[in-house]
Amino acid sequence: MNSFKHYSEKLLQMSRQALSEKRIGDARRFAKKALILNHSLEEAWLILAATSTPGKSISYLQKVLKINPGNAKAEKGLAWVKAQLKDQPGKVAILPSIRAEVIASLNQSENHKTKGMVFLRRISSRWQSILALTGVLLIIFFAIAAPLLAPAVNPVGPHWFKVVCERLNCIPEPPGGASPLGTVKEFDVYHTLVWGVRQSLIFGLLTASITAFIGIVLGLVSAYFGGWLDRLIMRMCDAFFAFPIVAGVALFAQLSVQLAVSNQSQRSILMTAANKDPNFFLNLVTSTADKVPNFFLNIVMNTDPILIALILFSWMGYTRIIHSQVLQIKKEEYVKAARACGASHYRIIFKHILPNSITPAIVMATRDIGRMVVIQSSLTFIGVGSSSAWATLLNLGKNWIIGPGGNLLTRWWIYLPITLALVFFGVTWGIVGDELNHWMNPKNT
Repeated sequence: MNSFKHYSEKLLQMSRQALSEKRIGDARRFAKKALILNHSLEEAWLILAATSTPGKSISYLQKVLKINPGNAKAEKGLAWVKAQLKDQPGKVAILPSIRAEVIASLNQSENHKTKGMVFLRRISSRWQSILALTGVLLIIFFAIAAPLLAPAVNPVGPHWFKVVCERLNCIPEPPGGASPLGTVKEFDVYHTLVWGVRQSLIFGLLTASITAFIGIVLGLVSAYFGGWLDRLIMRMCDAFFAFPIVAGVALFAQLSVQLAVSNQSQRSILMTAANKDPNFFLNLVTSTADKVPNFFLNIVMNTDPILIALILFSWMGYTRIIHSQVLQIKKEEYVKAARACGASHYRIIFKHILPNSITPAIVMATRDIGRMVVIQSSLTFIGVGSSSAWATLLNLGKNWIIGPGGNLLTRWWIYLPITLALVFFGVTWGIVGDELNHWMNPKNT
């Protein structure tokens, strides 16, 4: 019976939400289902009274007073409904305006607050939330407006760099003229700074979302079904935790280079054979038409090795978090009640377990957007990869800062704008993650 009590409270919460969204039919339906499981829910009877005709409202309110004679909401609502019937004896139904007054008389005004109003109120009450939202909007603005702020010179190739010096050995030029933030070798700093926001945002969102998806699925499946599958996935986590990300990036980078060299060598051999036999390519296509292409090799050759390595060696944290959450939630009584009611695995997972366990993963994924970009820039700067435009420009200009004859103060434009942008990007998503944790914590509602 205790299990059904918890399940009835869940239905009552759904009824309350439907009432706040003015879905009267759903509110009544959920309230009736809650009362079937727990006949003593006063608030469910009050919701039925607030959404029914006058005669039925009186009976519902009387049931509330029978359960709790001192319920002030029921007494006030009963007096109001009787007064309305006395003034308008021929009335057979409560009009929407009167229904709103009944709901107000039951002190349900908090249910009329929309989610948007609550969200805005919670944001405006914390300066950290305002700072996080402002930072994210700035990043999105620069990412979208990059073609307007820094028009692309090469519409076919990558837009991250703009060549402003055609000499063989270009030296960094200070800000001025066509380069408001100066140059590093032959490249314009301002152009790379603006386009790097779009590149970093795409990389961070793509890497964090794919990583989170893999980790959430594996953690959910392993904890829910248990057994040998649980043990296998957890041992996989341990194995991947022991493998450093830098080694994974270096491995995929080297593999990509070797595949590219091998592919170029095969092309040379094919072209030589084709020159000798005009029908060579036709015979080759005919003989290999039934073979399945190797998609894995194509992915490795055409995808950023840093992206692959970060995805393959970063999902374990999500799996561990979701695993521990699901192990706790599937023992809750409302999950047991759902099983007792004959709910399928699909419904239990997606209606009860996943919504109540995914919050830590969402917070972690938000923080990882900035963290992935910082790792990408670090690996690019030390020469392991070459996918970050910001770090590539920093790497090109490092000799004028820390090398022989370098000056950290006079050539500040080489490192300061891009470094500040990278710090701002990482810190902003970290603050957003902290604020999401605050917003999604039930204790802070």
